[in-house]
This record gives sequence, C-alpha cells and structure tokens, in this order.
Amino acid sequence: MEVAYALSVMHHHHNAQTDRYASRDLKLLDSIELKGVWGGRQYPVFALDLEHADPVHAALAALRGERHSNADILKLCSEAYKIPGWPCAMFLPEAITEDFKMTPVNPLAEYLDEAAAGLEGVESPVPDDDGADLPDDVPME
Repeated sequence: MEVAYALSVMHHHHNAQTDRYASRDLKLLDSIELKGVWGGRQYPVFALDLEHADPVHAALAALRGERHSNADILKLCSEAYKIPGWPCAMFLPEAITEDFKMTPVNPLAEYLDEAAAGLEGVESPVPDDDGADLPDDVPME
C-alpha cells in the first residue's frame, strides 16, 4: 500500500487531471488480514498491472471493477496513514506530502529496549584472538 500511496501522490501532483481518470496501472488485489499487522484490521494489497494497456485485459479489468480512480486510491492510503498504529509508514524526507516526512516509529523499539535492559550487567564473551581455535592451514595476519 505504501508504494500505491507514493505513486498516487506523485501522479496527483504531476497531473492536475488525475482525479478524473482511472489509475490504470495500480490494481487493488484484495484487502486481507495479515497476522500480526495492524491489529487484525484488513490491509489493502495493491499490485502494478503490467498488462493495463492491453485492450482485452483493460476491458476485463473494467468489467471486474478493478479500475480505481487515483483520487480513491489516494483517499484510502491517506486515511490509513491517519489511523493510530498504522504499521508501515514510509520515510521520504524530500516528499511532497507530510505523511512521508514523519520519521516512522520503530515497532520493535520497546522490545529492543527491554532486551538491552535484560543484558545490562551481563559480561559479553570476548573472542580469543590468538588464533588457537583456527585450523593450521588458516593464515594469521
């Protein structure tokens, strides 16, 4: 979804007419629950449709409802970014949209802090650098 968001922002910024036309190459595949991602909420999964220019493929996609306006894709992605706990923020400091300029929070930060705190006071093993553990055919520098 992050790639779809970045592409839809770029498309919108560079083409003032974008909101009136389908985003031909972005395709919403499904909205699925990914175990351990976003608290059990449905996560939108997009793909780049490499055959979007083929007339038969395009007609089938239109009949299946697979074509979405860039405005709809942009709305979905920007709304997801506003939800507390959004798990997949992109960091693009030179981006047009403010959503990408915010430094993402490391979802493992609390775990890493706890792990580091648990290791305080534990002496780390220092490897023996005399080469005694090496086979005879390994040259020492």
